[in-house]
Amino acid sequence: THTITAQGDPAGVNWGPKADMKSTYFDGSGDYFTIPSHADLNFGTGHYTIEFWINTHQSGAWIWYNADGDTGIRLAIGVNGSNSSSGGQIDLNEQVSNSDQHFTSRARIDDGKWHHVAFCRDGTTRRLFVDGKIEARDTTTNRNLASGDAGHIGRKEGRHLG
Repeated sequence: THTITAQGDPAGVNWGPKADMKSTYFDGSGDYFTIPSHADLNFGTGHYTIEFWINTHQSGAWIWYNADGDTGIRLAIGVNGSNSSSGGQIDLNEQVSNSDQHFTSRARIDDGKWHHVAFCRDGTTRRLFVDGKIEARDTTTNRNLASGDAGHIGRKEGRHLG
């Protein structure tokens, strides 16, 4: 069991991608969740899957961040949460000692519709799926994502999902 602390006023809402699902609404003005550092969030060099549903009009925002110490996962809409040329695309950055290795979708998810996203790393193979379709696949050097940092859902350093 992990304690998740709400910051701001993220609101639970009675709508989601499926009729029996609920979601959280982030209004973009200081709403996020914090999860204390825990071994479950320390992926190291192991296999991992990060999976979630998202519905947004944002072309640049932070979804997940646990790299305050420059090692960990940085997950955003747009590379580094920006609406630059990759705006609206899902980007996962495996950051080790402030060295970035981005993995970005081709599809945009900023259309106000529900999208299912999954990132999988199995050994040195990484895959990115959006709505069940493979968007990207590559090989990596099996980076050590040993982060002792807390996790943040919906923010990074004052920039919020909304």
